[in-house]
Amino acid sequence: MGEEISWGQRIFNIETPGFLAEANAQKETNLHNLVIGETSVNKLVFGKLLGLGLATFLTVIPIAYQRSTSFNRLLNHFAVPIPRPHHTLAILAMVLMIETSTASKRGEITEFSITSLVFFLLLNPLNKQTFRRRPAQKIVVKAVIQHAHRNAA
Repeated sequence: MGEEISWGQRIFNIETPGFLAEANAQKETNLHNLVIGETSVNKLVFGKLLGLGLATFLTVIPIAYQRSTSFNRLLNHFAVPIPRPHHTLAILAMVLMIETSTASKRGEITEFSITSLVFFLLLNPLNKQTFRRRPAQKIVVKAVIQHAHRNAA
């Protein structure tokens, strides 16, 4: 959030420091508009690296999750939602449709679409059982609520 509003630069009327004024394509106090040499940090990080990470998450992670018990346990322990095949197909189809369109705001449309599809992934991941409350958890939650009510009285 801070990055998108240039860390309050316009809100508090702060001058852009010298290095950022020279290296930032929009002369703002943020990192995503930095240009180092001929390389746009935004395109490198949010284009190539994020794309590679997303492709890995959508393809390699689900296969490894299903083939390796220890990897499965590790991802479930950290509650990483695993995409189902239809999530992967929907995201790839959406990216292809947007990237081959002539829309002027393709980046923003892609961000919105991927965010929406990730929301659907979170609603129904392959490892949905990981996110269900277990009976022992219900007892603990109930005890905490009862304790809080007793202390409030």
